Amino acid sequence: MKSKINEFDSLVSKALDSNISDSEAVHLKELLSNNKNLQRRYCSFVRNESLMHWEQSFQAVETENKLFQFPNLSYVATIAAVFICLASAWLAHSYRDVAPLVQKNQSPLASNISENLLNIPAGNMVAGKTSIRKEAEKSSKFLQSSVSEKTANFIRILETKQSVFVGGILSLQDGLPYIKSDEHLSTAATSGVLPIRDDNMMQFPKMTVDAVSKTAEVSETVRVYDLGLANLTDKTVVDASIHFNQSFSSLSDSTEFSLSLHAIENHESGSLEEIGTISQTIVSDNDQSTWERADTNLPIPHGTDFLVVSLKAKKFGTNAFIAHQHNFFADELELSFSGI
Repeated sequence: MKSKINEFDSLVSKALDSNISDSEAVHLKELLSNNKNLQRRYCSFVRNESLMHWEQSFQAVETENKLFQFPNLSYVATIAAVFICLASAWLAHSYRDVAPLVQKNQSPLASNISENLLNIPAGNMVAGKTSIRKEAEKSSKFLQSSVSEKTANFIRILETKQSVFVGGILSLQDGLPYIKSDEHLSTAATSGVLPIRDDNMMQFPKMTVDAVSKTAEVSETVRVYDLGLANLTDKTVVDASIHFNQSFSSLSDSTEFSLSLHAIENHESGSLEEIGTISQTIVSDNDQSTWERADTNLPIPHGTDFLVVSLKAKKFGTNAFIAHQHNFFADELELSFSGI
């Protein structure tokens, strides 16, 4: 047993130092596969490594020309530390006594945080297929509070016609005002992934890990359109498409990506309710040279005041525990309206 632990520790050390071979990476994944003790030990290693770099980042010295040096590894480790600490805390306790960080099959925009946040129904996401939900489920919750607050904030900005705000840019398409956060998520070529056409693409934030269900996912609201004054008809349809990609990892291969459209009604009481939604889910490979396309369309229901466009990336099984070593990207988001 001690020999097995020593072997495991050596493999983890090589993985953290990026010196692990392909065969060793496969073996490490096998060791983690159904061994909760090794999963806890792995999370502890990564957490300690992340915290060590976190502390180093706070000790960065200001140079003579007043520029601060922030090591890239520390930046990544800082974010990873948050997720790994959460994951290790879950693993350290009885699974029966701890509630999951996120619930299965949640719509990326569902919430009951406050009356002014969206109420989005849980959806059944199937790779290569779409599903439409016409009725909102009031018991649904946000996958991530940061996403819910961002979406609700964008809607408030459109309602109050603010011109200056953080996290997005106010734009106009076919006479429809909308807020986009594409530039806020923008990055140049990185991790072996090149943008499709220009010099920029969108990069997802780090995933949130649920140690109980062995999943890791992240959702982002990228567009919110104001349709309150639009001339909607029975033939009003929105078409959307986007491409997904991911960085290479010898420890993890495929990732599930989703493009979702949400029709939101703004009630007189001020509450927001989803009255229509559709999602297209695809599975991306481990080849950085190719982008996988997802496209879908949504007939806009009568009463729609806002259209929300969201993206999601998700990993399952043991791959979820090492999601922090992966980067996820989206590019060439295109929307077009017809029948307005």
